[in-house]
Amino acid sequence: ALSSAASDVYKRQPQQWVALLASAEEVVTNSFHGLCFAVLFRRPFAVLCPERSPRQMSLLRRLGLEAHCASRPEEVEAILARPIDWPAVAARLEAFRAASLAFLQEALEPRTQKESP
Repeated sequence: ALSSAASDVYKRQPQQWVALLASAEEVVTNSFHGLCFAVLFRRPFAVLCPERSPRQMSLLRRLGLEAHCASRPEEVEAILARPIDWPAVAARLEAFRAASLAFLQEALEPRTQKESP
């Protein structure tokens, strides 16, 4: 059951919403941002994604957390009981950040005259 603080989560200001996630014992979400914050705050989580949202699934795969996606609400309790190797997740997340930054730097780098036709 949801705590009274979490039951009206959609009425919260963004700072309050993030604070709820930061202090949560566990997170059950169907939102991409809920997933992101659960990972950033290292909270046990389950993502309800019955239609296997491509954005959520891509992030879960990159971080090795596919097993935390629930197709049905009945799966949530078992998923929350699964341990998460947070140091391994942090390493994958850092590698993903580094690759993303390198891609952006290369894409935004001014072209040299050698590359000009």
